[in-house]
Amino acid sequence: MSINNRPILIHEVHDLWPKTLTDIGGMKKSSPFVCLMQRGENESYKSADYVASTLEFAEPHMAKHGLERGKFVYIPNGISKADWELTECIPENHKEVLDRIKGENKFIVGYFGGFAISNALDRLLDAAELIKNKDIVFVLVGKGAEKKRLCGRVKEEGIQNVIFLEPIPKKSIPDLLKYFDCVYMGIEKELEIYKYGISFTKMYDSMMGGCPIIISMSDVATPVETFQCGIKTSVDKYRLKDCIEKMYAMPEEDRAIMGKNGKEAVLENYEYGKLAEKYEALFPKNKATILLINHYAGSSSMGMDFRPYYLAKEWVRKGHKVKIIAADYSHLRRENPCVAKDFQRQLIDGVEYYWIKTGKYEGNGVKRALTMFQFISKLCIGAKRIAQVMNPDVVITASTYPLDIYAAKLIRKHVFKKRKG
Repeated sequence: MSINNRPILIHEVHDLWPKTLTDIGGMKKSSPFVCLMQRGENESYKSADYVASTLEFAEPHMAKHGLERGKFVYIPNGISKADWELTECIPENHKEVLDRIKGENKFIVGYFGGFAISNALDRLLDAAELIKNKDIVFVLVGKGAEKKRLCGRVKEEGIQNVIFLEPIPKKSIPDLLKYFDCVYMGIEKELEIYKYGISFTKMYDSMMGGCPIIISMSDVATPVETFQCGIKTSVDKYRLKDCIEKMYAMPEEDRAIMGKNGKEAVLENYEYGKLAEKYEALFPKNKATILLINHYAGSSSMGMDFRPYYLAKEWVRKGHKVKIIAADYSHLRRENPCVAKDFQRQLIDGVEYYWIKTGKYEGNGVKRALTMFQFISKLCIGAKRIAQVMNPDVVITASTYPLDIYAAKLIRKHVFKKRKG
């Protein structure tokens, strides 16, 4: 049982909201939406028993907003070893394209993931345009708000060495990486927010796949240079071009060593079984009932957000009971659940999901913001019922935005009252 019958409250931070909104999104600090998120962030640090973050160097920022010393725990993103043992082939049309390229002995610079401004894909296209070596090809796999514009740019500027492909299931990523000679990732520009750390899921996937990485950022330490599994460069298209050409000219044996370094590092430091154990150190000593709130939580088949699913599976395997509350719709999922009513239950790989009905939206506009308020409002209204039915020992708030702390506090309060009698 939790200390004094009160559930342990853990707030998980992937992105520093609202700083992400102002630094990357360009929103004004005086915006009512930003001010509301700032209140939520401050409340989260104040009310949580622990703050777990995927951002290694975020504690100083959090301390400025009320986090007490000793509450911060660094738990990065990672990989699921089980997924890498049960992989799926890439779709047939992807295979045809990539087989053709490799059949021509081309060197593939790959990208997979979201097509967002923050991922610096324009810089990758800049480098592609600068590179005149016809043996170097760029393959970008995924979807997102910027994809249509980027495809249009390639066509308009006549960039001949870039190919776009549709997104693939997560279990097909290992097969995709076999075709890539290196993987690109980057940030749009050097901003203060990046000094607090990065935790790209695609980085750990690439490391596990033994694929060398080229990362375009320079402000903060990353696993790429720490474990010597790739090349790091600044946010400059000419430097990026030089790095790609350097990777191309490198002996295959040297690239293989980079890949080996990455795989060894990820198995030692970023495997979800080990990351789940870091969390368990914060739980009650006996087997716990864990309630994880994440607006965008999904599964390996749905996509987005994978982290709650992988952590939950590990906790279930170790004897904990795990319940995830998530919204029934996310524009980044490959598929969304079919939900008839709020709190509809679905069992996925031993993890209990409870779906909240929210509106549909695309991109990051007003409609998405409204679904946040809709999700949190329903949780707050249903807090007493959630406490009575689920009776959690641990409550984890893990949505991208910090407003779920208000629902979590209410749930914790009702659980405490119930146990107190």
